[in-house]
Amino acid sequence: MALNDEITVLSSLPALRGFEQGALRRIALSVQTRILRAGDTLYRRGEAAEGAYVVMSGEIALVDAAGNTVALARPGDMLGELALLIEIEWRETATARRSASVMRVSRALMRRILGEFPASAAAFQAEIAGRVSALSGELERVRQSLLALDGAAPGGDETMGAAP
Repeated sequence: MALNDEITVLSSLPALRGFEQGALRRIALSVQTRILRAGDTLYRRGEAAEGAYVVMSGEIALVDAAGNTVALARPGDMLGELALLIEIEWRETATARRSASVMRVSRALMRRILGEFPASAAAFQAEIAGRVSALSGELERVRQSLLALDGAAPGGDETMGAAP
């Protein structure tokens, strides 16, 4: 795949959408590309995630501990965004359903990019802040629903289930 195509894919990812062209170019020049055949395992549940993968072609099945396919990653999807920031373990096993190619973006690379490109770092921070805010709102809606099921009035007992 041509460098400009990789930059286009990277710029379309929600986590990288606001990145400067120079930052995207540096990422594209520094990533590792991996080609998978159908049935090849990209990573296994419980392994340390040292970065994220961007699916460039093909299809990757994410399989839980029970052997159920819980998601399919297709071109333009990023697996493991959180691993760009912190140490985590993969929650599922990722296996190519058909021939696929992926770009691996390491956590170390992302840290360098965020340090060298302040505007990209600010865009990344804004994206993460927006997601945290949305998650917080969703959790509040769930909390209100649970309170309603318990018969408590919204804004009532904040301890939810604490012994009297």
